[in-house]
Amino acid sequence: MENFESERFQKRNKINQEANLNAARNFSLFGPIVSFINYFGLAIVVAFGAWQTIGGEMTIGMIATFLIYLRLLQNPIRRVSRLMNTIQQAAAAYDRIQSVLSERPKIVSKPDAAALNVTKGDISFDHVTFSYNDDKEALKQVTFKLAGGKTTALVGKSGSGKTTITNLLTRFYSPDYGTISIDGTPIDHVTLESLRSQISVVSQDIYLVNGTIRENIAYGTPEIDDLAVKKSCSDCKSR
Repeated sequence: MENFESERFQKRNKINQEANLNAARNFSLFGPIVSFINYFGLAIVVAFGAWQTIGGEMTIGMIATFLIYLRLLQNPIRRVSRLMNTIQQAAAAYDRIQSVLSERPKIVSKPDAAALNVTKGDISFDHVTFSYNDDKEALKQVTFKLAGGKTTALVGKSGSGKTTITNLLTRFYSPDYGTISIDGTPIDHVTLESLRSQISVVSQDIYLVNGTIRENIAYGTPEIDDLAVKKSCSDCKSR
């Protein structure tokens, strides 16, 4: 694992290094060019203005006005030069950002999926088999039933499949074989929204969002009243 992570870091670092080198090259190229254009333009205006002033075509005030406008024009040109540097640095992360933005969920609701109607809340796994990487099976021919309205604990050593069962029940993954049902309805026949709206997941690492305790408890359902919040506290023994 150490070698694998080291190789990943080396590849990422190489891309970042090349992007920074390109940015430095471009900046070293554009910087002198921009400075030359600025000062060359300034010299042209001064020389032309002096010639026009001698000939009586312009006044010193007009020359000063041209110089002020020229200075105002120079700042945007310098910003363009700095922007090229920023673009080169951002290019290193562009592919990774684009891959995330273009990612599409592998598991979606079927076109004819119906809303899940929970009556009792019975959950059943029927000969469910699942593997993460098509090699070692995380679950093999798992069959069990959980009665609704009761508290059930899945107990086992680390890596025995407890989290996998939860991920399959919420359809973050789909089983390779077998059927998972709620109240007799296969969960792949219902919409993801209706399925996940009926399931609450409390991870072992708890995070609080900025706000009050009530807002954290009612997170995602701000329309519930104080009575429901108090009942939730009572149910989870947090009063």
